[in-house]
Amino acid sequence: MQPDPAPENDPQSTLAYNQSFYATHYRNPFLALRYDLIYRSRRLRQILAGARIDLSKPGFRSFEYGFGAAHFLKTLRASETIVGCEFSRSAVAAARSDRPASHPHWHMLDWDDPTSLPFRNGSFDLISCCHVLEHLPDDEPMIREFVRIARPG
Repeated sequence: MQPDPAPENDPQSTLAYNQSFYATHYRNPFLALRYDLIYRSRRLRQILAGARIDLSKPGFRSFEYGFGAAHFLKTLRASETIVGCEFSRSAVAAARSDRPASHPHWHMLDWDDPTSLPFRNGSFDLISCCHVLEHLPDDEPMIREFVRIARPG
């Protein structure tokens, strides 16, 4: 049974609702087989190739906020460093246990505030976020934070 919907204008209630809903969601083994998630990962590869972004460049650092089932993170596995932040503890646990074999820098953090991330300015070459902005009452602070942690260029 799902919890009652959160009040639309109360960020704390919305966060509590989302945490309750996703508490066990990412433990579902069938989530890895969802076609829409697989399709989005393929599309991300196409976008990266079209933009001539070379994930395998030495020192390349990728970041994703709200990684969910970690399909995008796995798509970014050629990056030297991959950092993910997610408010769902079950998603973080699943992503930590599903780390690509021998990946040197795969860091998954339980982090629920996308407007205050624990990284220095200019920390990442690539920042991704999918299906998160629509859950926020105001997405501008999150976007400003992404700009702050993005490397220039």
